[in-house]
Amino acid sequence: SLKTKNFKKWDYNNTAIQILVTLFELIAKENIEKYLKRKIFRPLRIRYKWIKDIYNNNFGPFGFQTNVNGLHKIGQLILNRGYWKNIKVLDSRYIDLLFFQFINYKDLGRYGINKENYGLMWYNIENKLFLASGYLGNKLIIKPEKNIICIRLIYQDWESKLFRDQ
Repeated sequence: SLKTKNFKKWDYNNTAIQILVTLFELIAKENIEKYLKRKIFRPLRIRYKWIKDIYNNNFGPFGFQTNVNGLHKIGQLILNRGYWKNIKVLDSRYIDLLFFQFINYKDLGRYGINKENYGLMWYNIENKLFLASGYLGNKLIIKPEKNIICIRLIYQDWESKLFRDQ
């Protein structure tokens, strides 16, 4: 079982997110974008764009971009514990890992103002509200007990075909 370490100080940084993308590709021996496209984006018909770095690697910290419909579908997949239209797309154990409390709010310092705990890039507020916070303040908020998905999308290139409504 996974256990939280008692950290002296914790602070979010983009380097860790880029390492996560690279680590995934080393372990899975597959490009993360191709994997997610096959497993999630294509089955859910999510339109997206993934920014690459100068070496053509998928950029982790703010490289993934989608529209409100894409974020909503991801939220719905999570609410449905990995099922999309009665088809299992994702094992529910992965959803549990997203929200597992790796870092206790007392160790979050300035970030832990609302008793949030931190999992795999998700804030977990008393196991009642889950929040993914992205570039420029974009947010995906899920409240499972009320079956609510909230999205805050700050920037979207409305002229791009990629982001036009389906």
